[in-house]
Amino acid sequence: MFSTSIVSALATIIISAGANMPLQAAPAPLSQVTSNTTEKPLLFVMTAGGMTMETESKTLVLTDVSNDIVWFTDRPGRDAGHMDLKQFMSLWAGRPDDFGNVPPNAVIIAAGHEQTPAVIEILQPARDGSTLTFDIEIIDGTLPPQAGEVTLVVDPFMGTVCFPGVSPNC
Repeated sequence: MFSTSIVSALATIIISAGANMPLQAAPAPLSQVTSNTTEKPLLFVMTAGGMTMETESKTLVLTDVSNDIVWFTDRPGRDAGHMDLKQFMSLWAGRPDDFGNVPPNAVIIAAGHEQTPAVIEILQPARDGSTLTFDIEIIDGTLPPQAGEVTLVVDPFMGTVCFPGVSPNC
């Protein structure tokens, strides 16, 4: 589904960050997660089939967003796993330690623009099915008015994560 160049660009970023590190066993599935609070910062990778940038309103619209969000820990930890879009959106729930109070930064890599990724701050997300709309601030770079496939790599999060069956109060 995603172009080879987007996958290559993302792989280069991730590989260079973890060069010369030993391989670890596969992470435990969410069904084995026993706590909804992470003590390690989690980073996230999200993919979408397309994007539109509304420059005047500073609104980024991602369409055909994958329901599978990959999370991983920063070094020296080597944990990784998956969450669904609903769980990812819960990170803006308004708790003291979440993205609603300290908005994350992200790198967005758009098809056809792989050599010029943009760094953005994500504010006020809204979900309508597989469409996500974010108010954003551009920190560095520019976003095209439209693009096909995109990959979003989101800043670390540390706090309460709503994992299924573990987080009844989320």
